[in-house]
Amino acid sequence: MVTENLPPQPNAYHEIRETNMGKTNPEDEKQREMEIGPNRCAVR
Repeated sequence: MVTENLPPQPNAYHEIRETNMGKTNPEDEKQREMEIGPNRCAVR
């Protein structure tokens, strides 16, 4: 039920996941770039 109507993933989704898992460490400016965009929650 939760995943049925998820919106499309953000453009930087893969990069964000890699960063969150500690696999990459982008420069501060790149991190700010990845933060730009709507903050969507799967469960409303």
